[in-house]
Amino acid sequence: MGSKLPSSLNWLVDKRARIDAELKKTRASIERAHRLMAEVMEIEKDLAAIDKVLGLHEVKVALDYISPIRSCYFKRTFFRYGQLSAVILECLKKKSGKPVHISEILEFAKSKHPNTFTEQTSSRFHMAVRSACNRLCRTGMLVRQHSPDKSFKGGYWCLNQTIQDAHIPTYDPAHSHERLPNARRKKS
Repeated sequence: MGSKLPSSLNWLVDKRARIDAELKKTRASIERAHRLMAEVMEIEKDLAAIDKVLGLHEVKVALDYISPIRSCYFKRTFFRYGQLSAVILECLKKKSGKPVHISEILEFAKSKHPNTFTEQTSSRFHMAVRSACNRLCRTGMLVRQHSPDKSFKGGYWCLNQTIQDAHIPTYDPAHSHERLPNARRKKS
């Protein structure tokens, strides 16, 4: 059985751990700053080249009047249009009507996606899956469920009984052109 550390020693151990974490965080920030500086230099080169080409054109454009347009840095989609919905429906179809927690759906979708996930992309992917589940719920394809064990954990989903037996396309990159069934679409 281990002995209890004195409070002064425990304080020093805690202080060292916090300083070590701060040092690692600062080093990571420095590495990120170096990457950003390299990116800034590349962007400045591109901008200078475009300015030079604009100066050669016969129609003169005042560069001061060109206002910057902010672009989106992050890729918002992880699957092609409709494929994330197909993955979610495939996951729920395999559970055959039982409520599935959002974390299980996330793991299933991550197993279908070939890319690896970082901490930043993982949170955005979680939001994309939640948004897709909410969208499918609004169209009537999914039903939001309460926790089976009556706990307060949310995020359980299951297929709507009307489309339980319908053909749901599975995610296959080779056949990404297939459309999903829509509960609102009229049957012909």
